[in-house]
Amino acid sequence: MIPATTLEIPVTASGEFPATGKKIVREKAKGAVRFTNCDPSAAYRIPSGSIVSTRAGTAFVIAEEVFLPVAGISGTPPNIAVRCTTSEVSVTADKAGEEGNVSAGAIRVVPARYNRNLVRVTNPAATSGGSREEFPRVKKEDVDAAIAQLKTDTQAQFESELENPDAVPEGTTVFPETAVMSDLATDVDPASLVGKEVATFTLSMTGTGTVQAVDATPIEAIAEERLASSISDGYELVPGSISVDVGEGSVVDGVITFPVDGTAKQVQPLDAASLEQMVLGLPKAEAEAVLAPYGDVVIVLWPGYVTNVPTMDARVTLVINDAVDAGPEESTPGPSSTPTAVPSESPVESGSESPFATSFPLEESPSDTLPSEPVPSG
Repeated sequence: MIPATTLEIPVTASGEFPATGKKIVREKAKGAVRFTNCDPSAAYRIPSGSIVSTRAGTAFVIAEEVFLPVAGISGTPPNIAVRCTTSEVSVTADKAGEEGNVSAGAIRVVPARYNRNLVRVTNPAATSGGSREEFPRVKKEDVDAAIAQLKTDTQAQFESELENPDAVPEGTTVFPETAVMSDLATDVDPASLVGKEVATFTLSMTGTGTVQAVDATPIEAIAEERLASSISDGYELVPGSISVDVGEGSVVDGVITFPVDGTAKQVQPLDAASLEQMVLGLPKAEAEAVLAPYGDVVIVLWPGYVTNVPTMDARVTLVINDAVDAGPEESTPGPSSTPTAVPSESPVESGSESPFATSFPLEESPSDTLPSEPVPSG
């Protein structure tokens, strides 16, 4: 595990948004009507709230009870005159709006229960004050749409900043899959905007996005340490043989994972003096068999008729060549007298290819009287 860096990226967005709601203000028209009673046989009481109307059906409500005294009669037949009685009362249009503004004399219809030939009504003057006005108003849907747009804008800004190299520390790699936007807040309480009688309203949103960035440099050192700690007992690491390849990271279940391929070569340290003691006095074939598990063996006896390794170590020289090539493992080794190193877990059996390119040339002088000449190892 290596630490990741959490980058914080502040974002902000604002805008002016239209109010699509409407506030409609209606006023009812008002005026006055005059009732006339021409019935000489009866007086009338017209209750408050009774409806009078125009012939087109525009209704008005009387504000209070109206009393119409009985009509008077004067003269003698056939010259009889009826003196009608009158009473005025204020009225208000039944419905709000401009349709309640009627001209003088337009209100002519009395309630249905009265005889229209005897009881009449009219408006001496035009009614007025009826109106209908619309005002823009902020709806909840307007605020919700504004918030949704600001969220889209802040997200787009966040994603743009993720591609900005100036926002990323040098040497690190950003993983957009880990990006998270959080802590979004508006400059005012959105609920306070609902119901405002304005044509447009402004709203701002701020937030902080986070994303994980990783400096993969330590991975190579970790891999080298693991390889070095994996050397088998009795073996040692070949200096310079470690090769590490760190692949591209990917996000799996919220964890950033890097594939790493690493190889190294190990060798069993050999002691020339000890090996020499193992073959003193042995026939050449047996000496070769004894030394075979430790690498490639070349035994040279001199002169040619000698068949055994001398028993005196002073007359024997054993040389250990470099074990293996210290360079990294190649995927397809070229022709070489040096075997490819096998993993430390794989035992090397007698007769199999050895993991160590080691030669052990032995030189012999048959007697003290004959000079010993160095013979090159094979």
